[in-house]
Amino acid sequence: MINMSTIKFEKRKYRIRQIEIKDQEVIKIASTELNDKLLYENGYYKSDEAIFVDEQIYFFVKPAILNLNDIDLIEHINKYCV
Repeated sequence: MINMSTIKFEKRKYRIRQIEIKDQEVIKIASTELNDKLLYENGYYKSDEAIFVDEQIYFFVKPAILNLNDIDLIEHINKYCV
């Protein structure tokens, strides 16, 4: 079963995944859809709230990737996060 959760930004909830990686550390993975809402086109954060939300997220992926099982999601992150 996929463990989905949500995080709130500007009164809207966005889906996130919480997965356990090495040494029982739990990380949060969110959609690029959320990342796009946090930043202006020039790359600056939209607000202090945006900074706070971004600091909680380990990695952003395309929305469909959030539906992968934990093993495939971790593999995807390792491929692009190194």
